[in-house]
Amino acid sequence: MDGKVELVFSKDGATIMSPAIGSGEVKLTPSEVRSVITAMTAACEKFFPPLDAEPTGKIEPVIPDPRWYVQVDRTETFVLLGIQDPRFGWLTYSLPTDSALQASTYIEQAATGILGRPKPTPM
Repeated sequence: MDGKVELVFSKDGATIMSPAIGSGEVKLTPSEVRSVITAMTAACEKFFPPLDAEPTGKIEPVIPDPRWYVQVDRTETFVLLGIQDPRFGWLTYSLPTDSALQASTYIEQAATGILGRPKPTPM
């Protein structure tokens, strides 16, 4: 396979039409893999509704005490926050330093608020 990857949609837009590819074996260069990923990302945006930019207030599934890690990226420009989700595996977020500091402040304030409250007494 060589060249740019383009996906062709059916007339109703509900299906990706793909040409027959020889024996079914496709060899891709790293550049072509990136092109496939870019094309598939565009397909996802077409098939699925956009995600809400802000929290909707609906209750999302809660993962109690997930495994996590924090580290600095190779360029020492971003903070990487990794959270293990049992449905999707490790999800890693790249946070600019100002966002990382803001998140750590909010987490600290929330935890301090919880710890500073009197414990409820069982009835």
